[in-house]
Amino acid sequence: MGGTGKTTLAEAIFYHVLDGFQSYFFLANMRESADQGPLFQLRQKLFSTILEDENLYIKTPTIGSGFLKDRISRNKVLIICDDVSKSSQLEYLFGGNNRLSPGSRVIVTARDKKVLIRYGIDLIYKVEELDRDESVQLFCQCAFKSSHPEYQLELSEMVLSFVE
Repeated sequence: MGGTGKTTLAEAIFYHVLDGFQSYFFLANMRESADQGPLFQLRQKLFSTILEDENLYIKTPTIGSGFLKDRISRNKVLIICDDVSKSSQLEYLFGGNNRLSPGSRVIVTARDKKVLIRYGIDLIYKVEELDRDESVQLFCQCAFKSSHPEYQLELSEMVLSFVE
């Protein structure tokens, strides 16, 4: 389900742990990006960033796969793939799920758990839906920079009732 905080949680984890990695990349809105354009542009941006090589250009996933695996396996990397809608997106980006060096991490958010299972991801955390009070608190934190702005509580509840 959309809107449960998967992206927010992944982003918080990303910024909390990125100092422990040599390279890192947050690939946001993969569903939307894949619908709007070819995945090779995302793949290009991902690899040129984590390999710190602006001149890297590999349009075809099979060409250079040994080269990429060799270079990527040298660095401990953190990659977030946000809002993945098909396991083929992950397959196109990474090939098999064993290309990264030990200690590297890929965090994937998806609305459909089957996408993760099809790609071979075995450690899955399900984000639970917020209850009414938690929804109001989160909305207030984002909209008003306060957990409980008494003066905006009624307005916040009214706004959230439209979302339901």
